[in-house]
Amino acid sequence: KHGAIGSGDAALAFFFGFFVYRGSSIVLKLRSEARQREIRRELPYVLDLLLMVLDSGVSIDQALQHVSQQIDRVAPLTAQMLAQYMADTEEGLPYDKALDRLAQRLAVSEGRDFAGLLKQNLFQGGELGQPLRRLAADIGEARLAGAREQLGRKSVLLTLIMLAFFMPVLL
Repeated sequence: KHGAIGSGDAALAFFFGFFVYRGSSIVLKLRSEARQREIRRELPYVLDLLLMVLDSGVSIDQALQHVSQQIDRVAPLTAQMLAQYMADTEEGLPYDKALDRLAQRLAVSEGRDFAGLLKQNLFQGGELGQPLRRLAADIGEARLAGAREQLGRKSVLLTLIMLAFFMPVLL
């Protein structure tokens, strides 16, 4: 019987493994959601600064390089991703592949839209200012709608809590 694994030990190992797996997946999900919230919080500032730089008349590459250097304190996560994009292009990666990698790094729908706009402008030309302004406005409206939705949920919860504490006293 030396070295044999009993059914109790196997069940304990199974449950321990399941809880480690489940705990790590929950932690990864929470970190992913926090990262997405951070990117969504940073992106409007990045777009506003990029629009100001583009309005001064520089090229898209110069504007992205300037923005990636300037937003280090305000938007560190997005600055790191833009710096990686610049490094990709400097290493000779084609622009479409570098922009696809940027979209994957941003990993939010707004970031994919941003990279798609840059890609479309680089390969088809046209004005970039108006679509970026629309994207920035859409992001701002989405953030405002999300805040209103959270406020609505909190007010319902507050009403239920008030009912739970005040009704027994009134009765």
